[in-house]
Amino acid sequence: MALSGPDLLQYGIFLIVATVLVKRLGGYMARVFDRQPTFLDGALLPVERLTYRLTGIEPDVEMDWKQYSIAFVLLGLVGTVLLAIRSGGTLKFESSPGSHFLALLHLHVTIGNRLRLLGSVQFFA
Repeated sequence: MALSGPDLLQYGIFLIVATVLVKRLGGYMARVFDRQPTFLDGALLPVERLTYRLTGIEPDVEMDWKQYSIAFVLLGLVGTVLLAIRSGGTLKFESSPGSHFLALLHLHVTIGNRLRLLGSVQFFA
């Protein structure tokens, strides 16, 4: 499959934006994961606490390998079901070639974020 001009432009713009933002976003994410103060804490911490409270997550509890494995498999299954629902019951994408890349990129990023959220949910009593 040959990529068209707009597809190449989209990939190029994505690469440039990612390259420009990687150091800033990486530093921000490192501060978030180390629980150091960030400039967005005032706006996002109340939302985070509410999310933890509503979902029963204990933010100070780490996952062991079994919990991580279960969360990984469950989120993969949920992601697959959601993609199937989105595509009308099949896993075929009928839109532009670039949508495959964007859908997979979105899925990859959201799975990482959801695993972090599920990190402190206790699957085993």
